[in-house]
Amino acid sequence: MGHVVALAVSNIFFGMMFWLAVTSARTIIVPTHLKAAVEYDPGSGGNPGYVRAMCGYMATRLYAFTPATIANNFAEFQHYVPSDRFDAAKSKLNARLDEVQRLRISEDLQIEETHVLPGGVCLLKGMLMRSAGGRILGSEDLLLRINYRLDNGGFWIEDFDSLDNGAFAQLMQSVSR
Repeated sequence: MGHVVALAVSNIFFGMMFWLAVTSARTIIVPTHLKAAVEYDPGSGGNPGYVRAMCGYMATRLYAFTPATIANNFAEFQHYVPSDRFDAAKSKLNARLDEVQRLRISEDLQIEETHVLPGGVCLLKGMLMRSAGGRILGSEDLLLRINYRLDNGGFWIEDFDSLDNGAFAQLMQSVSR
């Protein structure tokens, strides 16, 4: 009889612990390119470290490739674009894809700064190096804006554009005000 009571009490205890774990769970997101887990709390608007890591990764999908890898990079990038934005993103990516495959150039992006702004905006600054046939063609500063959305544990790219110095500075000043 004592064993039955002990078993019943332990089942009730484990049931309460399970209920507590399910109702207070947080999503731990570990994409394959991240070195460590980044905690995401749906009520917090997202962990800035997670947003920086994902935006940096998305930027490398767009600006770090060879003619042989660009199609795969762009296909992976498109997995993060919601269906209502897919056509606009695809037309931007296809224009770049055609140019890169025609000119047979490779690009490498070295990200120097990443800023997470309110309203789902991430700004990245980096050095973009181009090469073709083993020769370095040159390098330039790249200023990139990625508009993102966090939805139910998912990271979605709403829009992306390279910026000129003035537009980048204006966005940065709007945050410091």
